[in-house]
Amino acid sequence: GLSEFEGVEIVGAQFANFVLFRHPRASQLMQYLVASGMLIRDQSRQPKLQNCLRASVGTPEQNKRLLALTKEFLYEVAQ
Repeated sequence: GLSEFEGVEIVGAQFANFVLFRHPRASQLMQYLVASGMLIRDQSRQPKLQNCLRASVGTPEQNKRLLALTKEFLYEVAQ
């Protein structure tokens, strides 16, 4: 899952209909994911959620796509 990627920290409950995660480059990651058609919400303005993004848990295919795009950003685009 997302927690396997370098710099990604899962925040809060892991058994919800969404995943809340933190990354130092959350703003750039969000731009990349949105440009790729993902629905992501920036939670950075919420108290104690700096650099946090929220993604809804979707179908297995949607979840795989989120993982693939995040990996692509972290290990290829952001380098």
